[in-house]
Amino acid sequence: MQTAVDAFYPDTIFWSEITSQLYGEGEYDNLEYGYRLVEQVNIPDRAQLIVSGLHSTADPTLTEKRFPNRSYLIRGESEQSLTDIGDRFNDTSAIRLFLGVCFRQDGELKVIQQQGLLVLADLPAYDYTLFDPQEFLPPYNGRTLRAADFEFSRGCPYFCTHCRGWCLAGRGWMKHVWYRCRRQCGSGCWGCLSGVGC
Repeated sequence: MQTAVDAFYPDTIFWSEITSQLYGEGEYDNLEYGYRLVEQVNIPDRAQLIVSGLHSTADPTLTEKRFPNRSYLIRGESEQSLTDIGDRFNDTSAIRLFLGVCFRQDGELKVIQQQGLLVLADLPAYDYTLFDPQEFLPPYNGRTLRAADFEFSRGCPYFCTHCRGWCLAGRGWMKHVWYRCRRQCGSGCWGCLSGVGC
């Protein structure tokens, strides 16, 4: 990772999920593992370390105590907040006005109200060209298929005591409309693992 950081010289290092990675993708432990990894790397002084996810949304104060070495902590869905921070990278006073973006001031964490729920259709389509082609060849039932993760909905109307997924996206469904799903998947069939057809 040090080689990658040195070569890329990032303005921002972000981990612990963009919300579309929820549900069985490590949302409960990637904050800690990412934090341990970042602690072992020499990060450029200018780089902002930003975390999000279930921990920072549910209990930002405890998250701050356990993982203090970061610039911002995002509560709630992170796509728009992360974009806003990137757009105003050098404007700390503007960033501190964004809903859901918590920060340290005078030695204390300023917990900011999280933003309202996003409208999935307002989010831009993923740029799959950023990924290595190998990422789209997962094993499935003893075979290798060409497939990609695609988020059809967010949220959950249930109140299961063992799950905190709803604290990010609320209680209720947010869904993509069918034509947006088809447009994002493109003209070629990805071979949907769940059997959902376009």
